[in-house]
Parts: sequence; structure tokens; C-alpha cells
Amino acid sequence: MKIVDIVIGLSMGGVLSCIHFGGLWLVLKRMPTSERPAFLFWTTTMARYGITLYGMYLALTMGGIVLVGACAGLYLARLMVVPRLADRLETNGGSSLLRAAKE
Repeated sequence: MKIVDIVIGLSMGGVLSCIHFGGLWLVLKRMPTSERPAFLFWTTTMARYGITLYGMYLALTMGGIVLVGACAGLYLARLMVVPRLADRLETNGGSSLLRAAKE
């Protein structure tokens, strides 16, 4: 078990988390003005999950410890990113969709 592998996994998880939850924030911000909000939501959801799962697959091919680090990085970044994005969404017009994530 190398420290470098854990750091690589943590950074991969952090980047994947920022992509996933940042994309969610952008979609929730655009939904009120979209002509087809359901289509926008579901297509971007599939894209976000596809990117996240592919990133986790890449971590798995690098080794088990990298995968564990990526999962931990995804979770830790989620704990930091989601409450901040929820605050920004509330100050930019308000939405109750992310309030539960703050708690």
C-alpha cells in the first residue's frame, strides 16, 4: 500500500465529485428557464453518472487501494461541495431541491 496510490485515489474522487455535483448545480440552475426541464435533467443525470462510473472503473483498474481512495475522495468532496452549492442556489433565487443535502 503506497501513500501515492491513496493520494491519487483521493484526488480522482474529489475531481469526480466536483464534476458530478457541480453539474447537478448547473442543471438545477438552468431548469426553471428550460423548455424541456425533464429532458435536461435526465440526459445530464445519465451523463454525470456515466462520467462518475467510468472514473471509478479507471480507479479500479489502477488497484483496489486507489478505488477505496476514490470512494473516500468522492464522499469527502461531497461533504464540502454540496452544502456550498446549496447555499449558492438559495442566494440566487432559492430552490428547495438541495436544502435536504445541507442537513
